Amino acid sequence: GDISLMGNYVIYNKNRFNASLGGGIKFPTGKTDQRDQFILPPTLQVGTGSIDFIFFADARTSFDFRKSLTLQQTFSYKLNTTSDRFASHENYKFGNEFQSFTSLSDQILIGKMLHTPSLLMRIRVADNNEIEELTDVNSGGLWMYLVPGWSLELSRRVTAGVFMELPVYRDLNGFQLTTTSRVIASLYLNLSNKTDIPEF
Repeated sequence: GDISLMGNYVIYNKNRFNASLGGGIKFPTGKTDQRDQFILPPTLQVGTGSIDFIFFADARTSFDFRKSLTLQQTFSYKLNTTSDRFASHENYKFGNEFQSFTSLSDQILIGKMLHTPSLLMRIRVADNNEIEELTDVNSGGLWMYLVPGWSLELSRRVTAGVFMELPVYRDLNGFQLTTTSRVIASLYLNLSNKTDIPEF
């Protein structure tokens, strides 16, 4: 798929409260001409074919009664540009996208392994896509997902996790394809020489 280069700047870090701002660029490295007997539409391609800009704000805190319990809130906004790489359309623009991530996670030591159960609420709001500078009425809308997950620290540098994304509410424009529930696997590699792995 596409590759994003992100930067993050901590603006406040005191008394178990941390706040940061960040942004980045998404590069169109993913394919836009995938076929399944015929060329798939842009919404089913692995790449968007466009350079997009991402902005986000993040805040997290822990609690006096349990310092390993973390509440985190993240807002992100993706500003998309027009692509001319799709075989079916010379000009295609995905709608700009706002997302909210609200999560609660804890760290539990079981035996000699550190486990991190979590529960996240993801809200996504997307504008209509544009085809040849015309609004696609069968695109955009509101998605709400509940995402329970579990991560396991395999070593001081490697953490693996699995998450289940469950749809809670959706209000989509027109007629369009969308995901149902899905399973997400993650692998976190810590390349830092610091002894502590960042909480997430």
